[in-house]
Amino acid sequence: MKRTIKFRAWDKKNKAWVFSDHLPGLAWFFDLIEKGDYELMQFIGLKDKNGKEIYEGDIIQCEQLILTVEWSDFYACFAFMQDNRKSIDVGNASMYEIIGNIYENENLLEGGDEKWEK
Repeated sequence: MKRTIKFRAWDKKNKAWVFSDHLPGLAWFFDLIEKGDYELMQFIGLKDKNGKEIYEGDIIQCEQLILTVEWSDFYACFAFMQDNRKSIDVGNASMYEIIGNIYENENLLEGGDEKWEK
């Protein structure tokens, strides 16, 4: 199985995304990150139920659950995390839907679970 390694970066100054596959090479991309105006996030190798690539920093939803995609030092892998810092198994990512990310949609994480009932 081929593993796709991709990154995206949040440009803090211009409030825009920069993707590693849209640049001349990864070395150039990492030079941007070292300057400190960018936050780096990795593609976790999975897609949501709509076929959209899931990256670290995404906010995802499964039924009434709102989760963030984060690196877990404890498990040494990417995990879907709840507010109370409980890790959810990434297992079947096709059950989840990306509804935003921590930079553009931070408001999605405010207000508690009752806010997300459909």
